[in-house]
Amino acid sequence: PGSWPDVYTMVKAAMRYQLEDVGTGERGLVRIRTSDWADGLTGDSGNEPATHEDGESTFTTGLAVWVYPMVRELALRQGDSELAGRLEAATTSLRTELMDEFKDGKFNRAYLINGAGEVVNFGRDVFWAESNAFGLLPEKLLTPAQLQSMLSLIENTPDLITPLGLNITGPTTAMGPTNVKPGNTTWYSLNGAFIRGLGQYATQADPAYA
Repeated sequence: PGSWPDVYTMVKAAMRYQLEDVGTGERGLVRIRTSDWADGLTGDSGNEPATHEDGESTFTTGLAVWVYPMVRELALRQGDSELAGRLEAATTSLRTELMDEFKDGKFNRAYLINGAGEVVNFGRDVFWAESNAFGLLPEKLLTPAQLQSMLSLIENTPDLITPLGLNITGPTTAMGPTNVKPGNTTWYSLNGAFIRGLGQYATQADPAYA
């Protein structure tokens, strides 16, 4: 049997695939491709081929802005200045585009293509735990005022907060209306990311929230 490549070689291959094959879309966000955390977004968009090609994920963009700097540090330790430079440039660009999606106290979820070939700003009108939890993880992305607007939105949205954390929010039908669904199972992994993200901002927020 042949030998396996070392771990860094595999990480580098994954990053090259992410940067070159997945890439970014028209808005500069990471393309959604076959979907991201939510497995059904591309398939349920109403136009799977177009969403696979042109859809973009705010969630994955937030995750990339958080992870890329860590991989950059690894590349520098390996003496790989080429990959480190690419990741630094990508992070700078993605931070800017991610911030463009923060409006009215929240990040949207994704850009999908519907059956009519129209681009849909999905999750613009509802708080999605996925994109907002991971949007908090990149260091110092939000200003204190933006953070406070998110906290106020969460506090004032009925049924969004439960004793176990954030309720899951999502579509009632494929590409249809979205709403908060009281009583849904709380997504613990997303709440963990959300709490970790808030912890990074504790000194910026109102002392009551910290």
